[in-house]
Amino acid sequence: MGWSPSAKYTSTDGAKLYYGNKTASELIKDGVTELYPVYIDRTSIVSYLDDNVAHINMDKTDQQTVPGSTINPQLDTDPSDHVIPLYFDETKNSYDISLESSFEMNKVLAHWLYTGNGSTIMTNTQSDQGSSAKQAKYTQVDLNVIIPEGVDVPEEIPLTFSGYYFQPYMALDTVSRDKFEIKEVTGAEKWNITELVSNTDPSTTFTVKNPNKSRNITIRTILRTNGAYGGKKIANVSARTIQDEQMRLIDSTPLSVSKAKALELLKSQESLTITGLIDGYVKLPTTSLWGLSIDLSQKIPAVNAQTPVSLSLSSIPVTFNKNSKNLGDASDQNLGTSRVAYKGSLKDDSLNTGTKPSATVEGDTIADAPASFTASGLTYKFKEWNTKADGTGETFTENTIVTEPLTVYAIYTADAPVMNEAPQLTVSDKTITQGDELDLKSLIVSATDKEDGDLKDAVQITDEGGFNKNVVGKYTVSFKVTDSKGASTTKQATVTVVAKQTPQPPTPDNPTPDNPTPDKPTPGTNKPLPNQAKTMGAKTTLPATGDNTTAGLSVALLSLALVGVAGVLHYKKNLTK
Repeated sequence: MGWSPSAKYTSTDGAKLYYGNKTASELIKDGVTELYPVYIDRTSIVSYLDDNVAHINMDKTDQQTVPGSTINPQLDTDPSDHVIPLYFDETKNSYDISLESSFEMNKVLAHWLYTGNGSTIMTNTQSDQGSSAKQAKYTQVDLNVIIPEGVDVPEEIPLTFSGYYFQPYMALDTVSRDKFEIKEVTGAEKWNITELVSNTDPSTTFTVKNPNKSRNITIRTILRTNGAYGGKKIANVSARTIQDEQMRLIDSTPLSVSKAKALELLKSQESLTITGLIDGYVKLPTTSLWGLSIDLSQKIPAVNAQTPVSLSLSSIPVTFNKNSKNLGDASDQNLGTSRVAYKGSLKDDSLNTGTKPSATVEGDTIADAPASFTASGLTYKFKEWNTKADGTGETFTENTIVTEPLTVYAIYTADAPVMNEAPQLTVSDKTITQGDELDLKSLIVSATDKEDGDLKDAVQITDEGGFNKNVVGKYTVSFKVTDSKGASTTKQATVTVVAKQTPQPPTPDNPTPDNPTPDKPTPGTNKPLPNQAKTMGAKTTLPATGDNTTAGLSVALLSLALVGVAGVLHYKKNLTK
């Protein structure tokens, strides 16, 4: 195959190989002073077929794989493993996926295929020319790409294949084996990419027409070394280039995932995986061994891509904190978490179903404002949500655009305690006569409260003061009224019981006539007045000792005098009281 500074090139990692066209000056420049020939036995070539590696986006980072999309940095622990947790972006209608598959062969096999070994390796045979069958009787490497449901497949797929010892031959449906038409091909065989291949440039660009939007696409490649069957070898390629080369299939236009499909993936917590595999067939000549004809042709074992692309969608959590513990409130501080789309708001994003968050339920809208509470004599009322617990951050509302995980805190205003005014109570004093009835509650004039209104019916007598309507004296009666918040007022009223007045005998209209006449005799007698002399000097006769008229009058006058004195004394006594 060539020459190497290592005597054991095939088994030494990193060993160099030089083809026979290398000049001595180039070897000296590389510091090579000694070379060993490198041989390979055609019968042992199959032992190198298992030492191949396939990749998807091997040299691409996760961000390069999903250009224009935002990756969730909290979930993307390895930026090159192609397990990509994307944010569901409210502003995007689709998510692009840039793909590139590569195939790295064992270095011995790569050199052997490039050098060609004359005509011993056939790129095709007359009978199988143009066949899309698996393991058709020509050397082939198939790059098989599997596009999952959920990824939009275009009707035209522009691709670029790059390889120094393989070239693209056809594109076909992996399952049906139907060949696709190539847009740029002008010849009769619209599937045959050979006319687009250059013998100076390892890259070939072509467009696969995929009207049925097949999700299983195979790009079949053949060797460049056999020109008799369409091979276009690139001359004078260094052994180092061949050794380090990876065949590449590049999707020039990214595939995409629609917004609707992305939302579906987010809700179902499923992922999309784009993968592929490499397989093929090596056509070797028939050889003789111990007189027997043996076909050494072998299939290339399927090699699955080591780095498939897996996409998932995630939303952004917004956690609501009651933020009242430092104010003296001992209730649960966790008010729940809601999920919101990247660059979306809790009010208008695609995730909003109206579900309120709680400590046990994940929501998708803004949390209810915490109820007011009282602590240390102050009443705290909810003011706003804020991105900082001390209220110095940004105000958060249901219209706030979210681009990163947030914890928002309830901010409060403190109201001075409301002073509960005591109720107003008015009572009146009362004077009654001994023995009169009195309802002590009739002494209540009014009872009102600023908060509770009329409380007259709620007034209670707390002390009757020993009140007895039948006993003359003064009594102090205590009243109390209490409002709904416990404030109370007490008032006293005085009840005076006065003695009942003694009844007086009736006074005659004219107890003694001034001039008794025969028609009106002196009271107490039925005798008319005796005829008396009417002369001026006549001597008046005094009544006899036993005469009742004079005596009765005297008694009556004395009684009236005594009653009058008694009345005066009783009146003075009452005044002194």
